[in-house]
Amino acid sequence: MEQCPDVDLNALRSFLAVVTHGGFAAASRTLRAPKSTLSRHVRELEEQLDVRLLERSTRGFRLTPEGEALHARAHAALAELDEAERELTDRDPTPRGPLRVAITHAFAQLHAGALFARFVQRHPEVLLEAVIAETIGDLVSEGFDVAITVDPPDRTDLVVRKLRAEELLMVASPKLIASREAAPPGEPWPAVVPARLQSQERFAAASASRTWKLTRSGKRFEVTARAVLRLPSKVAIRDAVIAGAGAALLPTSLVEAPLREGQLVQLGALADRHALCIVHSSLRLVSARVRAFVDFVVAELG
Repeated sequence: MEQCPDVDLNALRSFLAVVTHGGFAAASRTLRAPKSTLSRHVRELEEQLDVRLLERSTRGFRLTPEGEALHARAHAALAELDEAERELTDRDPTPRGPLRVAITHAFAQLHAGALFARFVQRHPEVLLEAVIAETIGDLVSEGFDVAITVDPPDRTDLVVRKLRAEELLMVASPKLIASREAAPPGEPWPAVVPARLQSQERFAAASASRTWKLTRSGKRFEVTARAVLRLPSKVAIRDAVIAGAGAALLPTSLVEAPLREGQLVQLGALADRHALCIVHSSLRLVSARVRAFVDFVVAELG
């Protein structure tokens, strides 16, 4: 089996810096290293790997396909190595540095602003960025340190802490309920449901009728629902239900106000509760800023 050549980490760092900063001059200023040194490092890296990584010209450079592949894989790996080195050598426990958090649209609407403001006031050396992401993929490769999501997947690469459990309520507008008074027994309810990226075949199947197993006053019953509208966030679903598009299953915290104000009516609760959780990767060292953020959110919302 052909052995992979040993890569000079200094040469790799130089290559990544040139790509990240858009050229040898900018990388030279950032690293405070001569351009000739960076150029030599990149050339030596190409010789070690026996591939062309950059196509140079008088106007600059462009990445070759091999250069793009190396940058994509090495960038995350080197960031992990730097993080490990900082954790092992830095005795200052002060949380600092960038922190990227994936959150759902509903969480952004209900909690994120005030909650995250309190965190950065407590930890002013942390730069917190929150990004809407309704589903969790590979946190590390997608550049996230933490995710706050509903019912995360059961995977060994994730550390999950439950924040709170909520009921999912079947809700509909008074206008829709009134329009169904003359409906024959068993006619499906029009439903507004979450959108998912999927094939045309799966989309058609997901739009078919479904059964919601509900409880009301301690009694179990079933409702047949037929998707008529698919939307990408629970906030959008709630607004569509208020407008009369159909019924939906939504968390208690999202519909408390419209229920109180008479914009929605509760028709039942899903038999199973769902959980809001905070998640981080188990494959990387937990930095001071991640530890501080997770502990803060658990204390505030747990």
